[in-house]
Amino acid sequence: MRVVTWNMKSARIGSSAWSYLRDLAPDLALLQEVADTPTEWGTAVCESRTPIRPSGARQSFRTSLFARSGLVSPIEVSCSQPWANDELRRFAGNMVAQRTQCSGFDDLHAVCAYSPPWPVEPARLAGVDVTGIKLERNNSIWMTDLLWDALRGQPGIDRQFWVVGGDFNSAPTLDDGPGGDRGNREWLDRMRAIGLVDCLAHARGGPIPTFRHSRGAIRHQIDHLFVTPPMLARLRDCWVPPQGDIWRADGHLSDHLPVVAEFE
Repeated sequence: MRVVTWNMKSARIGSSAWSYLRDLAPDLALLQEVADTPTEWGTAVCESRTPIRPSGARQSFRTSLFARSGLVSPIEVSCSQPWANDELRRFAGNMVAQRTQCSGFDDLHAVCAYSPPWPVEPARLAGVDVTGIKLERNNSIWMTDLLWDALRGQPGIDRQFWVVGGDFNSAPTLDDGPGGDRGNREWLDRMRAIGLVDCLAHARGGPIPTFRHSRGAIRHQIDHLFVTPPMLARLRDCWVPPQGDIWRADGHLSDHLPVVAEFE
């Protein structure tokens, strides 16, 4: 089984990114910033949702999950505190969570997430006790924090087949910048503590940059494909394509590299 997660940078029907994704031939595709979907992808079962802007208005792109073998049912996720559930519902368009059957995995839980590069507006949390969800090393609440809290509430998640992929706008190397430690490693440690391991860093022996900044810098792995121990036991390999395939002389397919994983 092949799984791909990719931020497609508002790819439209005519974008070469769709041809590149077709050649990758994923059984399961977790896609972020999808503007339009080509007709050929209608043969795969899909669920798409529209993320929000900081103002609460809808974005011009979608968060999409494609499964060639079909989707079974939505996964109900909720946070441990009422205020966090309110914020998670506000981010409903940034996440698609579905159970699916896919190439030998009869009950695969798939989550496609797009965590924006901005936190919950502080005014929304005025007077709220965010202890237990807020990172110790970051004063803001991010969608990644809400997602972690919701996932840790899933009974037996570390004993089931789970794939959680997407653009999380979080990388361990971001803690090494001028802003100092902002909790990126802390968040990754939290994910590992509930049984979710990043396939790419696991397979390659450390983080691999997946994002090219508009100024050309290529430093951070902000795209992740997390899996639980039963999935990790079946992992054959995980990689990103050569940078030149995506960041080409004739134009970028995206400013993100796709993350590709294969499982027994």
